[in-house]
Amino acid sequence: MGSRDKIIAAAIALFNRADMKSVTTNHIAEAAGVSPGNLYYHFKSKEQIVRAIFKRMVVDEERACVNCCVDDIDSLSAYYGRLLGVFWRYRFFKREMVFLLKRDAGLKKEFDLYQERLNAEIETALRGFIAAGIMRPLPDRRFAFLVQNVALILNFWLPFCEMSSPRITKASLKQGLDLIVDLLEVYKA
Repeated sequence: MGSRDKIIAAAIALFNRADMKSVTTNHIAEAAGVSPGNLYYHFKSKEQIVRAIFKRMVVDEERACVNCCVDDIDSLSAYYGRLLGVFWRYRFFKREMVFLLKRDAGLKKEFDLYQERLNAEIETALRGFIAAGIMRPLPDRRFAFLVQNVALILNFWLPFCEMSSPRITKASLKQGLDLIVDLLEVYKA
């Protein structure tokens, strides 16, 4: 593993364990086993490290969900389960997303494009359910609210869990998936 990859891996581990604001580039360099100068050769700031991590997270999500066929509620559960697995690996991002996006306009632009793609994927899956007779047709406004609610759960379930429990586990994330499935059950045909 090259220095750049070591830095990214160390940053992810540190950010997942601690409040990201308290982790410095020196902490990351030490955890990666590189000098601060080597870290700054690859990344000029902590924000650049976070952007690189975000790009890696998006690629990992795409890999996890490649060849996914979402044609019923069970396959949607498997699809979201894969997404939640990636969210677990990068949980600091979901936990501190609002702070990160307010602080970095470049990251915010990248995130907005990512969110558009995620919403489109949710919309496509739900329209497929309606076309297949798995879900009943919904008025446009109700359909838009359903897409938005699924996206909200995917993006904010982890911070919601952390408000009530100091220790978050993969099982905590699974509860978010169960919430999505229960939400869709209401609209079964």
